[in-house]
Amino acid sequence: MKQSILIIVAIITLIVLALVGFGFWGWGLFAGQAKEALNNNAVILQHIGEIDRIETDFEATGEAPGDEVFVFKVEGSKGSGVVTAEFITVDADTERVESGTLQLASGEIYDLLEEEPFSADGEIIEP
Repeated sequence: MKQSILIIVAIITLIVLALVGFGFWGWGLFAGQAKEALNNNAVILQHIGEIDRIETDFEATGEAPGDEVFVFKVEGSKGSGVVTAEFITVDADTERVESGTLQLASGEIYDLLEEEPFSADGEIIEP
């Protein structure tokens, strides 16, 4: 009896570990696709450069409005910042930035689909 319980517990443990591993693999795949989409964005390339490091801010993502909005801390050859963006799945291998912002460490915020910087209160920052 004890041996069969141990076998059942071991099987359940293996299933849970497999599901967790699959979740991490899937998330890593999405983060890579998001990084690729961001590396094709003119605003990111101008202010961050090619993204070297991308880290998901799970807490901010959970608080963000919408199911497809994700928050990433990014670092690149020109600087670092926080990206809050809505991603749309194009196909199994591709994500597209639908909307979003880049906030630099200096506080400047850029719309990912526009070039004009604006402050946290919505005022356009004059160069």
